[in-house]
Amino acid sequence: MTSDNRRLSAAQSNRRSILKGAGAGIAVSFGSALGIASVARAAAPQAEDTLVISGVGGSTQRLIETQIFPQFSRTYGVKRLIYIAGNGSELLAKYRTERNRPSIDVAWVTSETTVDASRDGLLAQFDEALIPNAQAIPASMRSSPTALPVGVNAVGLLYNTEIFAEKGLPPPDSWLSLWKPEFKGHAGILTIGNTGAKALVAMLAHILTGDQRNLDAALDRLSALRPNLMDVFSSPGALDSAFQQRDVWLAPQVALRALQFRRAGVPIGFARPKEGFTGYRVETGVIKGAPHPKAAHAWIDYLLQAETQLKLERLLGYGPIRPDIQIDEDLKSYFPPATEVFSPDWSYLAEHRKALFDGWNQRVERQR
Repeated sequence: MTSDNRRLSAAQSNRRSILKGAGAGIAVSFGSALGIASVARAAAPQAEDTLVISGVGGSTQRLIETQIFPQFSRTYGVKRLIYIAGNGSELLAKYRTERNRPSIDVAWVTSETTVDASRDGLLAQFDEALIPNAQAIPASMRSSPTALPVGVNAVGLLYNTEIFAEKGLPPPDSWLSLWKPEFKGHAGILTIGNTGAKALVAMLAHILTGDQRNLDAALDRLSALRPNLMDVFSSPGALDSAFQQRDVWLAPQVALRALQFRRAGVPIGFARPKEGFTGYRVETGVIKGAPHPKAAHAWIDYLLQAETQLKLERLLGYGPIRPDIQIDEDLKSYFPPATEVFSPDWSYLAEHRKALFDGWNQRVERQR
């Protein structure tokens, strides 16, 4: 039995245990992960033959098109996938432009973007009868009736294990390790346009004051980080290169980057700060007025199936959102339970975006 099959079997067993005794009707409707999938296919109206989704491009798009969509197509009969690639702000602008005549069915973006899309009335209410796997998502993980999380990106501290060993440094154990004098000129952070950078600001505010909305306290502390910064990086790729060139020794970044380094044989570790991981959820929503709403609902249900959750973890580096998914021991440090990842108040950050960007530019970037 493969590792994925063992984990899937355990997930299904856990799911059956949770539901045991809840009533025969519920057990039949929402049984094991495989049972859920079969009920969804039997009960759902025939999906349209086309699906248009929007999300980030690059390797994510390629893996969705080649590794994730084909099984969905075979299962639900949706033959054609159209993928609209872009970053969160680009896709949000497209949703707004097409408000009266949308061409897209599904938004697959971060929780930062779904907050804006939901607030602008761009996402439809779900027909949850068509998404039975939504029952597996804890209510605490759902921030909106128009968006469903499908995975979580944990942000921790990446560090060059080789350099740390050479210099006799212990692994970083706190977010505040970034300010240690031994890292002068060798720490890195991503610019505030990055979702993970916003999550870092909220986490620092929480650590320093107990109030994640106290953005000024976090920005003041980040201003004091300037002597340690090798750079404020405009893209994850640029930060990756600085790690590989040994210019950056330590930086906040998502678990996926650390896992990719490990698989490539690059000596980069991933440390969990004692204050905990921060991060963000990857969420989906059906665009209001979507041209293929049945296919859209089927796609979201498919993403929440136990089998697909394992694929998203293995291929895209998303920590499973379902609590009944078991993580392999050697990957648990990269994929903590979703409930253990600090979740920023994205609504508050959206409302105060201008102040956050202005404060960052004045105190973190322009004065370096």
